[in-house]
Amino acid sequence: MRNGHFDYGNGFHGRVYLNPHQLFRHPSTIWRLAQDLLEVLPVDLLEKTEVVAGPVMGGALLAHTLAGLLDGRRALTHPPCSFAPFSSRGDHDFTLRGFYAREMAVLEHLLRRSNRVVAKNLLETSLYGLSQEIGSNAVEVYVHRLRKHLTEIGASVQVHTVRGVGYLIAEEK
Repeated sequence: MRNGHFDYGNGFHGRVYLNPHQLFRHPSTIWRLAQDLLEVLPVDLLEKTEVVAGPVMGGALLAHTLAGLLDGRRALTHPPCSFAPFSSRGDHDFTLRGFYAREMAVLEHLLRRSNRVVAKNLLETSLYGLSQEIGSNAVEVYVHRLRKHLTEIGASVQVHTVRGVGYLIAEEK
């Protein structure tokens, strides 16, 4: 985190800059930052929050983690918090990215079991349920997109395929 005067490149200026590439260097950092943010945000705001949105480049994982942690603090009777990644095509022109939900679900499963194999059929069931019929390569498509996004943001983790079994996420060496 740096202090000073920053032009964020989208028409906004601020006193603080948080480098997302450094933030994603260690998976635990995003988790700790999300927990710290929940501690400083007003309680009434958190109670009213229904959707946590984050920019695709540099903020989607943080927004997704915030939404998950926020849900974990709420009673089961409270409606779940949704996650909505978006991208920008210029000044204040934001577009939500719907397909991201399943990619983020795959990432969440892999991160919860870091350095351990997650069976492909477990991912299929969690993404689609037991009753929905899916294409034979649906999980592979989401893993491919996830790998691409992790590369784009300079993440220090990689998703590895364990042939015939599933996937695991581990820090690059």
